[in-house]
Amino acid sequence: MTPNFYLALALAIVGTQLLRLVFLAGRAPLKPPAFLAGALEFLPSSILAALVFQGFFLGEGPLWPRLSAGLAALILAWTLGKDLLTIGVGLGLFWLLSLWA
Repeated sequence: MTPNFYLALALAIVGTQLLRLVFLAGRAPLKPPAFLAGALEFLPSSILAALVFQGFFLGEGPLWPRLSAGLAALILAWTLGKDLLTIGVGLGLFWLLSLWA
């Protein structure tokens, strides 16, 4: 890794934290427009979905334990809507099916 990489990483971290601090402190000079604020509500779930999708199809080993656990988690999330329970059941089922595979 070059010193430029570390400099860019440090600037990105400082910039991100300053942006968060400004909005969390409530002293932001401009509030985001309503349509942007509404769209930002979906940002965490879309990032999680991108990570999960990538793990399904780029993971090592057989595909069926990942898809079976993902389908079970999808059905659970759709019926109950409990996020932490969905993640826990999906991961637990994936680990059990991976041991069996």
